[in-house]
Parts: sequence; structure tokens; C-alpha cells
Amino acid sequence: MGNKTGKIFSILREAKHLTLREVTANEFSLAQESKFERGETSLTIDKFLLLLQNTQLSLDEFQDFYDNYSLSEDYTFHDELREAHRIKDLNQIKKWLHYWKEKSEKNSDKKYFKLNYIVSKVSLASTAGGNPTKDDIDVLMSYLEFGNTVGEV
Repeated sequence: MGNKTGKIFSILREAKHLTLREVTANEFSLAQESKFERGETSLTIDKFLLLLQNTQLSLDEFQDFYDNYSLSEDYTFHDELREAHRIKDLNQIKKWLHYWKEKSEKNSDKKYFKLNYIVSKVSLASTAGGNPTKDDIDVLMSYLEFGNTVGEV
């Protein structure tokens, strides 16, 4: 099923307001379950079926959700950028930087693209041990202070 299995399970678990402890039922470690949900490891079929049982989901229900679920571009971007920053993967951050730069240049009316480009620039600078530009920080601060009005981005 790939590494999105854990992320999808996490969404379903949280939708049911269940904790990691509740779904693992002390049958295996919370750390292993957490890594599974982050897509860092897989589980044996027995452990996965235990999770489904403790979540009161059938395998068919899970498979249906899995087949019809796709992560939004925004979620994928922020998730991958956060992980790249955590492990200091400059190449991954540069990939997103170039992606958003190209999108913002082709769609200059979409301020969202420009904002993600700036977020990528700031992430790259801080991950590489540098400092983001004052202009980039000012744009992000303006966005955070005034909500969705990005101003003259």
C-alpha cells in the first residue's frame, strides 16, 4: 500500500478521537505506531489488523478510504517541507523552492503560490544556517498578522 497507509490511518484514528495508546492496546509500542503514522516504518499484518480492530474499522472500509483519498498539494508541501527541514535535506527544500517559483511566475495573480515560494526560501535559508531576507520575513509577518491578505506579495 505504500507509505501513505500510516498517514491515512492517522487521519481515521484522529477522526474517531482515539489516542495512540487506545489503538495499540499495549500490544506494541507507541513509538512504533507513531512512526507508522508518519510513514517512517511499516507494520506486520497482525499489528495493522489489531489497529483496525481497535479503531472499529473493517479492512474493506480502510481500503475504500485509502483508494479514494489523496493528500492536497498544500498538505503535501507543508508535510514534506517540515520533514526536509527536520532532517536538513536541502535538495528537497530546493525542489519545492523551484516548484513554487515557477508556479508563482506563471500565475502571478495567485498570491498563494508566491507565499509558498517565500516560505520555501525562508526554510532553505534557515536550514542552510543562513538568514532569510528582511523582505521575505516582512511578507510572512504581514500574512500572519492580517490573515489571508498577503499584501503586495
